[in-house]
Formats: sequence, C-alpha cells, structure tokens
Amino acid sequence: MKIDKLILGEFKTNCYVVSHNNTAFVIDPACNGETIDAFLRKNNYQLKAIFLTHGHPDHIGAVDYLYNLYKCSIIAHRKEHDILTGSVPSKMLSIPSFKGIKVNSPIKYFDNDFMSFNIDGIIIDGILTPGHSEGS
Repeated sequence: MKIDKLILGEFKTNCYVVSHNNTAFVIDPACNGETIDAFLRKNNYQLKAIFLTHGHPDHIGAVDYLYNLYKCSIIAHRKEHDILTGSVPSKMLSIPSFKGIKVNSPIKYFDNDFMSFNIDGIIIDGILTPGHSEGS
C-alpha cells in the first residue's frame, strides 16, 4: 500500500491518495479536481472511493468533479450530512472562495462510531472522532 499527500488550495489542505496496485481512494479532495485526476491518471490508478473526514468546504471542493469522472463511492459519517449537503451552512462559507461549496453527488453515510471498509482489498477503518466537527 502507498499513501501520497497532495497539498491543495489556498488553505493548503492535505488530500491523501491511498493506493494498492491500480486501486485508489482519496481522503478529503479539497479542491483542484483536475490536479487530483492528473495524479491518478499519471499513476494509472482507478479511483474507487472518496472518504470525507468532515464536511468543511476546504475538504470537499473536488468531490463532485471526481465523482463525475469516476462514479466512485463517497463515504462520510452521517453526522456530517447537513453540512455536506448545504442544509446547514458551514461557518466557513463566510470566506468568499467557499461560498456555495457542498456535495451534490450521492454520499454513503455510516452511523457507527467505528466501521471498516473494504475497497477492492484495501481495508480502511472509519473512526468517529468529533471535535473539529460533529461527524469528524
């Protein structure tokens, strides 16, 4: 397994690409979907899932772009639903470059405090650690 870090956007958000063979998933695709896609293509990775640690706009800006290209799963904790879908706006939306950022693509939510996911043989554990946001 390989983990690559991409630093994206004006807030220098860490986005991670986790891969094994040609399978990959992305954690927190902040923005710059073209940059993430170029990295995936350059390495011949097939994006199978996007994991969101929380719904703040600086972590979700490229979700819809990548989903439209790859039709991959998008996974987040249920407690982030309202902020991800824009039902309850993030306080961060007062930053001009974050206005209107939400996820329009289908999200698979998990409800447990702990859940394991198998992405084509790559196991990732989702652990609820509220604090930064309710569902992070």
